[in-house]
Amino acid sequence: AGDLSLAGLNVNLFEFSAFEGNIELLRKLKAIKITGAARTGTAKINVVTSDLAEALDGAEVIMITTRAGSHERVGRELAPLLKEGQSVFFLPGSMGSLFLYNELKSLAGKRVMLAETITLPYAARKTGPDSVKVHRRTGNLGISAFPAKDTAKMFGIFNTYYPASHTMKNILEVALCNTNIIA
Repeated sequence: AGDLSLAGLNVNLFEFSAFEGNIELLRKLKAIKITGAARTGTAKINVVTSDLAEALDGAEVIMITTRAGSHERVGRELAPLLKEGQSVFFLPGSMGSLFLYNELKSLAGKRVMLAETITLPYAARKTGPDSVKVHRRTGNLGISAFPAKDTAKMFGIFNTYYPASHTMKNILEVALCNTNIIA
């Protein structure tokens, strides 16, 4: 969130209400301090909320950065709130877009573009309630869309934010290249 905000984007940050203690200070400050191997400084966060509808308001691009075990819940709660033309990225994917795709199908085929990456674009750690240190940016970040026919369009969007990325054949290839998915 901080790196993209420092790149000039309006960033909204969401956390489920059960974990809103994680964003309590960020909600008050509407800012996050970022150091390390990314853009550095104090980044303004447009919205910090545990209200998903509020976080999605006006968003064209949505980046889901949660553990794979939460993707089903994310898909269930996100699908009814999405609008035609929005683009959703799962970072990393672990085939999470399938959950959202199935939820969208049940909503009369709302046209939303979906994609996944192999891993997160940053190796980072939280250093305080309002700060993060980026240890490195992930290079050679693989991405594919679901369905795969949308990969070129989604790559065009994603590559604007993360130019050290490349396309992959499909989300299965993306998932299998993420060693965290293999137990």
